[in-house]
Parts: sequence; structure tokens; C-alpha cells
Amino acid sequence: EAIFSGKGCVGCHSLEKGKRLVGPSFYGVVTHAQTRKPGVGAKEYLYESIVKPNEFVVDSYQSGLMPQNYAVQLSPQEMANLLAWIEKEHAQTDPD
Repeated sequence: EAIFSGKGCVGCHSLEKGKRLVGPSFYGVVTHAQTRKPGVGAKEYLYESIVKPNEFVVDSYQSGLMPQNYAVQLSPQEMANLLAWIEKEHAQTDPD
């Protein structure tokens, strides 16, 4: 969570269900990530979305808004920690 806040992710991504800032809410993001690209798992999709954000842009979002430098700004350990936190804390979805 410290990386999410410290690297500025919190400025564009909400943690609340249905609250879209600039980017998608992290609420249930792991579950959504599992279905975005056929043959690509959630963790791989999220990693790509962070380090190559324009590689695959969901229709309702604009390319070029996500910072392009997280591949160099985050150390491998920071990236692993961020992905582990996302996976642990943001897989939930409501049954509706």
C-alpha cells in the first residue's frame, strides 16, 4: 500500500467500488484483469498495464494517461510488492 500511495497511484486510482478517477478503481481489479486479454493471467496483465500501459488500453480509457516510466521508477522488489498487495487486497467483487 505504501508503494501505491508513495508512487502517486492513489492520485488516479480509487480503492472504492465504482469510483473512477483517471484510471480504473482497484476494487476487484484482479478479477477484472483475469478476463481482459485471452491467455494472459491477472498478474501478468497487471504487470504489463503498469510497465507498458499503452500496450493494451481498455476501450473506455484513453491511452497516454498512465505514466510511462514505472518500469524504471519501480525496482523489481517494489513491483513484486505492489503486485502482491494488489493481488491480496483487490480481488474481491460483489456477487451482483
